[in-house]
Amino acid sequence: MNQSITDQIIEEIDSNPEHDVLLARQSELEDKMRGMGIDRHWSGIRKAQDRGRSTETKSVRRLLQFAVESTAEGIREFIEEASNKKAGRHHSALKSIQMLEPEENALLAARVILDGVASGKKLVPVATMIAHMIEDEVSYQRFKQEDKKAYKWLRDREEKNLQRRPYDLTRKVMKANMESRDIDFENWTTQQRTALGIKLIEIMTLKTGLIKMETRYTGKNRTDKYIVATREAMEWINEENSRSEILSPVYLPTIMPPKPWTTPTDGGYWTSRVRRLKLIKTFNKAYLEELAEMDMPDVYDGVNAAQHTAWSINPNILATVRILWSNNSTLGDIPKADDYELPPKPVFLDREDYPRDQWSEEHLAEFKNWKRRASDIHVANDQLKSLRLQLSKILMVAETFEYEDSIYFPHQLDFRGRAYAVPMFLNPQGADLAKGMLQFADSAPINDGEGRAWLAIHGANVFGYDKDSLEGRVHWVEENQEAILASAEDPFNNRLWNEAEDPFQFLAFCHEWSSFQAEGWGFMSTLPVQMDGSCNGLQNFSAALRDPIGGAAVNLTPQDMPADIYQRVADIVKETVTKDAEQTEDADKQALALGWLKLGIDRKVCKRPVV
Repeated sequence: MNQSITDQIIEEIDSNPEHDVLLARQSELEDKMRGMGIDRHWSGIRKAQDRGRSTETKSVRRLLQFAVESTAEGIREFIEEASNKKAGRHHSALKSIQMLEPEENALLAARVILDGVASGKKLVPVATMIAHMIEDEVSYQRFKQEDKKAYKWLRDREEKNLQRRPYDLTRKVMKANMESRDIDFENWTTQQRTALGIKLIEIMTLKTGLIKMETRYTGKNRTDKYIVATREAMEWINEENSRSEILSPVYLPTIMPPKPWTTPTDGGYWTSRVRRLKLIKTFNKAYLEELAEMDMPDVYDGVNAAQHTAWSINPNILATVRILWSNNSTLGDIPKADDYELPPKPVFLDREDYPRDQWSEEHLAEFKNWKRRASDIHVANDQLKSLRLQLSKILMVAETFEYEDSIYFPHQLDFRGRAYAVPMFLNPQGADLAKGMLQFADSAPINDGEGRAWLAIHGANVFGYDKDSLEGRVHWVEENQEAILASAEDPFNNRLWNEAEDPFQFLAFCHEWSSFQAEGWGFMSTLPVQMDGSCNGLQNFSAALRDPIGGAAVNLTPQDMPADIYQRVADIVKETVTKDAEQTEDADKQALALGWLKLGIDRKVCKRPVV
């Protein structure tokens, strides 16, 4: 019987004379992953606390779920008791508390309380904040009833904005949009708010045991009531933090081949210092147990072969990116070091004697234009922060492993059976910079025209010249060879690579092509030459059904020029929509067709529905 790929890999790992040394170093690395995860966990907690958003952390989120369930039960009991009283004044909070469902009241109250309760907050301001949020939510529900589409768009946008700006600003935006549509905004009295907020605090105190009211002396003959977490709540939070900090390691590449998968729960990393991976990313234990009983050697062989592939850091790309990053360059789509400047605020906004209801139409138009431009820049700056973080993470991992001869990427499968590298940011499936930063640790010689052609085809593809024939792509590289070699020699002053669709992968190709030209036949290449499928789902169907039409549309049959199924569908859709736009029998259909033609129908629009 032939030995399986998995058995070969296990034998190769066990027989490596440096196995024990590598395992000791790998254990140290996994210790580092665990430590980095703990640091990240506590850094996230501190940032959430600084923003007054402790309920965003894992430890408090579980506490929040318990608090909401118990408080909602208490709210229902309060409503029933207060509503059934035959005599006497009903509780002043009853009317307000009935405006939302018990779970909604409970969620808003618990969020406000738990977001800052560990440090202790005064009773009345917390009660007022709870009531304000419920009052606002009642208004937003009215907005939703009047204009569901506008409500959803604004609410989704403002939920994202809460990550970077205070709640009061979100409230102003929502209120202004409601007023512009003549939708009434709730305006409760101070007495209403205080009564509602304190009642919800009392209910949560009674039903959860997580908080208590404490009287403190705050000055001569003066006391104030505070809300503080109980000992049980703090123990819960501390226990959850202790559990969570070790469950969130920063997964890095390995310096020895990952542990081969032989069951759904035993592969990837080598020690218990990091959380054990599962072959399939799922929380369904029964499913994993079912898989453990199945004989699926091809699955294990495939995943193990992928994660057994040895990689290394491309020194040319790492050196270039270091210089670009340190010099605040934006070549290769490196994100700007500084945020975009906000547009100057209209002068009349600072005039206290010129309220909004007295603005002229010109001033109102100027204000709206300023708000729109400022909003666009805020969005762009948020994207910059994300891109900077991504780049710094890739650099950090690359610098950690730059002197390693070989690194590896443990793999998992998703629910569809697709394989993914576990380490984030720097991996062979990452963004352009991540792919450009990696090369194979093991080389292969280029001994003939076929090998040379495939290296050239890869270069043309990552530049973006991928719609020509294979021969045409090789010819394109030959025509541009002088600029390619110049980019490899001095990428800062020779910038053909910066024009590429994937600039860092193309720059890596420039270096490889330059070395090949210098050394000639026999050059040992380490550059990954990528091949991508054309709409894999249709490829599988066309292959299984032996469909010549579908096969030709997704490049399964020989042809001079590459087929583009998405553009083909786009052309047919555009032709059909154009006919609908030209007919006059159905005005609604015609208007819809004209709208689509104005928007534009291209391969990008059609790609997702085709896939």
